[in-house]
Order: sequence, then C-alpha cells, then structure tokens
Amino acid sequence: MKNMKKWMVIPAVAGVLAIGGVALAEDSIPGVAKQTDKMISLQDAKKVATDKVKGANVTEVELDEDDGRYHYDIDLKDGKYEYDLEVDAVTGKIIKFEKEVENDSKAQTEKVADQKQAMKDKKDMLSEEQALKIAKQHASGVVTEVELDDNVYEIEMEDGKIEYEVDIDAYTGAILSFEQEDNGVTE
Repeated sequence: MKNMKKWMVIPAVAGVLAIGGVALAEDSIPGVAKQTDKMISLQDAKKVATDKVKGANVTEVELDEDDGRYHYDIDLKDGKYEYDLEVDAVTGKIIKFEKEVENDSKAQTEKVADQKQAMKDKKDMLSEEQALKIAKQHASGVVTEVELDDNVYEIEMEDGKIEYEVDIDAYTGAILSFEQEDNGVTE
C-alpha cells in the first residue's frame, strides 16, 4: 500500500510543479500576456500607416518589441519618398514617423543634383533662419539643435510630447529626411 501511495503522490507533485512553472514564466514577463491579447491586427496597423501616408504602398511590415512595448515596423514607398513608421501594437497610435527621399528614385536624385549645382553656381546657400522657417512648416515646437553638416541643415525640435528631426538641403531647401518620434511623455 505504501508503494501505491508513492505512485499517486509523485504525479500529483509533478503536476503542481508544472502548473506553477507556467504561472511563474508568465509572471516573469509583466504585461506580455495582457498586451498580446489586446493587440491590433496587422491589417489594422497597415491601415493606420496608409491613412497617414496617402498613396504610398506598404513594402514591409514586422511586429517588433522594444522594452516590453510591442509595435509594428511598417515601411512604405510612394515613388518619391520612403517612409518608416512604428505603430503601437496595442493602441494603434503612430509612435515614430520618418520620411526620406527614396534612394532608388533616379529621376528625383538627378533633379536634386541639378538644383544643387544651380544653387552652388550662384553661391547662394540658405541662411539658418531660412532653413528653420522651412522646418517649422513641417514640425512644431522649440528648436533644440541646428547644425550645418555637408551642406545639410540638421534641425531638431521638440514640442514636449513629440521630437522631430528634419534634414534640409542647404542649397535647395528640399527636405531630405523627416523623423517624428513620440518621446513617451504623457500630459
């Protein structure tokens, strides 16, 4: 009879340990189970991106996680620009937005090169004030940094909740890169 009790107790203890291990594993990653249950679909994330960038085609979507926060990395192209967005996988809110001149757009690259050459020939570089005026047409807030590097004005702005980085060609005034990122500050 003692042997029989051992055979009944061992599976019961093993079952309790297994269930406890599963519970502990889920508890060791706070909020993961809750967060994944409430995530928006991939299609919903793509819709958020295409609503933001009208006329662009989605080229890549990837679910990613940074610091316990899930988001969709979404790349889009519209023939002139490349866009990189991060969409919060739970709220559907855009938490990062970047816009750059599309590298494989030969016509656009040649046009910018021609404009640069024409402006260089005139020796007419934009002033810092002119570059700031252009940047403020696309972003709001306080200017936190302005740098002229390789004929590109690199301008950083912040409005308390969103940080912007705008790169402007110092000769043509063309926006070469635009980034917008939610800095996580809540009001």
